[in-house]
Amino acid sequence: METENVAMIKPLIRIDMGISIIPLHAVAEELKRKELHSLRIRDHRIVRQVGLVYLKSNHTPKILSELIRVFTEVQAH
Repeated sequence: METENVAMIKPLIRIDMGISIIPLHAVAEELKRKELHSLRIRDHRIVRQVGLVYLKSNHTPKILSELIRVFTEVQAH
């Protein structure tokens, strides 16, 4: 199964329906309560692709223009 929703993934893991790679902070409470177990992946770079979707318009608010600029700058690296 594939899903983007961490809230759906955690219960599936709890009932032994598989494993997942999710952000550590997303399971911090479950780890404290020892409900789940984690292993850190070291020496590998994991990349998540994200995108920016916005309404095409003749007027772009300044904050959106700045966000687009920052995303474009980060993408260049």
